[in-house]
Formats: sequence, structure tokens, C-alpha cells
Amino acid sequence: MGSFIDALPVSETDKNKLNALGTCNLFSLLSLIEAAPDDFESLMGSAAARLIETELTKLVPPSQRVLATQSHEFPLGAELSRPPSLRELPYDVALRDRLFTEWQALLKDPATRSGQRAKQLEDQLTALLEG
Repeated sequence: MGSFIDALPVSETDKNKLNALGTCNLFSLLSLIEAAPDDFESLMGSAAARLIETELTKLVPPSQRVLATQSHEFPLGAELSRPPSLRELPYDVALRDRLFTEWQALLKDPATRSGQRAKQLEDQLTALLEG
């Protein structure tokens, strides 16, 4: 696939394995090795994996080298703790829903929108919610 693989001092079998990984350049192969070193070692064998990584690192110009950090200090995901408990509402939810539904129905009808019953329901809701 790439001349960088052909330049490595490894067997043809190892070169075929590296080509099968589908990397297009030495940077992508090095990234793959750094991302999954144990898997790469399992694929290539311990000695070959070390040799390949060493040789590839030599091919990277010093101006393009980045120190790889394999810090597992910050695991992926969120820290979970107990969820906050919901506080008990200080009023009857069923009553609130019933009053609100009736009040909304009255407000939709222009004939009852400003009527006595709409005002009464609004006052009841306000008193209920303000506790």
C-alpha cells in the first residue's frame, strides 16, 4: 500500500498485515498503534510491534513529532451520583390540573373569557399555587 511499509525491516507477512490495516500514511499507522497498543501487539507479536513502532517513529520528522500521552486519568462518561429527590408539592396536583383545564376552556371561548367563573378559577389557581 505505502512505501513507508515497504521500507520497514520486517517480514513480508508482517508487511501484508500492516497493509491490511488500510492506513494511508505512517502518521495514520502510528496513530492506530498509539490508540490500541495491546491490539497491535496481539496482531503483530511483541517484538515486531516494538520494532515497527520504533522504525515508524524514526521516519517522522522532528518538527512533526507529538508526545503521545496515554493518560487514563479522565475516564470517558459522566460521574454518576444519586439523583436529587423530588420535593413533595404543597398542593393537590389533581385539583390544580382540573382547575387549570376548566380555566383554559373558559379562556378559549370569547363569551366566557372575562366572566365571573373564569375570574373565580384564576383566583383559586393563584391561591392554590401560592399556598
